[in-house]
Amino acid sequence: MIPNQTSRPSADRAVPWHSLANLKLRHKLAAVMVLVLVAIGALSALSYVDMRSSALEDRALMTKRLTEVAQSLLGHYEAQATAGQMPLAEAQKAALAAITALRFGSEDYFFVLDAQGHLIANAFNAKNVGKRVVDQTDVPGGKRYFAEMVETATRDGSGFVDYMKPRAGGSVAVEKVASVQMFKPWGWIVATGLYRDDVHAAVRDRAVTIAVWSAGLALPILALLLLVGNSLARPITRLTAAMRGLADGDLAVTVDDQRRGDEVGAMARAVQVFKDALIAKRAADAAAVAENDAKMRRAQMLDAITARFDTQVGALTQGLSSAAVEMEATAREMTRTAARTTDQSVRVAAASEQTSSNVQTVAAASEEMAASIHEIAARVAQSSAMADRASTDVIQTNALMQVLSRGTDQISEVMGLIAGIAGQTNLLALNATIEAARAGEAGKGFAVVAGEVKALASQTARATETIAAQIAAIQTETRQAVEAMRTIGGTIDEMRTVALSVAAAMEEQGAATSEIVRNVTQAAQGTQAVSTDIADVRQAARDTGTASGQVLSAAQELARYSASLGEEVTTFLAAVKAA
Repeated sequence: MIPNQTSRPSADRAVPWHSLANLKLRHKLAAVMVLVLVAIGALSALSYVDMRSSALEDRALMTKRLTEVAQSLLGHYEAQATAGQMPLAEAQKAALAAITALRFGSEDYFFVLDAQGHLIANAFNAKNVGKRVVDQTDVPGGKRYFAEMVETATRDGSGFVDYMKPRAGGSVAVEKVASVQMFKPWGWIVATGLYRDDVHAAVRDRAVTIAVWSAGLALPILALLLLVGNSLARPITRLTAAMRGLADGDLAVTVDDQRRGDEVGAMARAVQVFKDALIAKRAADAAAVAENDAKMRRAQMLDAITARFDTQVGALTQGLSSAAVEMEATAREMTRTAARTTDQSVRVAAASEQTSSNVQTVAAASEEMAASIHEIAARVAQSSAMADRASTDVIQTNALMQVLSRGTDQISEVMGLIAGIAGQTNLLALNATIEAARAGEAGKGFAVVAGEVKALASQTARATETIAAQIAAIQTETRQAVEAMRTIGGTIDEMRTVALSVAAAMEEQGAATSEIVRNVTQAAQGTQAVSTDIADVRQAARDTGTASGQVLSAAQELARYSASLGEEVTTFLAAVKAA
């Protein structure tokens, strides 16, 4: 069980059938309208009752004040009698006459009773004046109102008595209220009465006015409640339909009333937020599916690229290893050839020096040609033999130089192959770097390995360029050596020809002495050139040996790089497959 769910009430808790939550909003508003009408009706009824009670009370107070006026009039005459200004009987008679003549309104009057219930003054009931009227009733079988008046005044001194009495000239008894007060000095009871039917009529008229006003107040209230009910019920109905549509997955539903400033507008905006959240979630789900599909496609593409890279780089690495082995063998052969060339150039140099010495001897002896013809012949024969040997050596050296030139050409071809392999490796490393960048976080290891492969390819290319430059220099020097050897060969052939000519023309030595001297001088110069060329050849051979040693070192380093490249490619492919 989730902890935070234990303290939260259940959303599915049952609602009692009599709860207001089971009523629709229209029914609730109708109940409010009924309550408003009932409240207005109740207020109107209470107002009517209060107004009627107040009016009746006011009418009774008016009769009391009128009775007090008559009381003060009796007091006036009583004071005159007490003061001796007139006799008591005359004062009482004058007082009764004044009260009988006293009027208010059109048909309202005063009357006087004594304590025994005799009517002693009444302008409108003169026939009963002097009679005892306590047994009279207001209506047949009704109240003995005179008796009640005497009793109230005697007991309380003053009070009110309700009774029924027809108006003057009328036959229908109507409600009337009388105010009675005891005038104690004389024992008289002064009374007057007022009809109440006009009060009831005025109250009824006022009640009608209140009812009209209440209706006039209720109608706008009812109209306002209806307007409010419609302004709430209809938007809430639309919101309910929109929320049901969203619950059913219809994201095209329109949420109205969002611009309202009340709670309905807040609810509509909240529903719109809910709709936007559902739309965003659906878009996020679609984006996640698309991203997963893209990842699957990238993974498949990466597998294909890895397989192709494995095949191509494996073939290139194998070719690079084979080329490195061949290059190493060629370099070793170049080294041996350079060593042999150096030895032969040393021998050629020795022979050339010997030839030069001999030619110089011939030149010295040519001045004594006549005396030492036989010696000259012997020297010429020796020179011819040496020339033959030198020619043979030159031919051999030239052949070796040709072999060396072809070897350097083969090395150049190998260097071209290595450079092509390095370029392809660099291109593959660049493609691998691009694919690693596309792979993002998962391709970091791939990118590192691709960088190492690219660095190895760059080092291989630089080493190949260095070797190619050195081989180009060796080729240039070898060509120069070949040309020098050709020159030496031509010179030696020429020396041999000269020697043969000298031997053949020995008989004509005398005549051709000067020519021989000239030829011998040329031969000396040629042998000097041969010596110089042989020295250059020897230096070139040494340089060739040094270059071949560098080629050998480069080939060995290339072999190590090739092995390292193979290991790095294997590690790289293993990392890619593991990723």
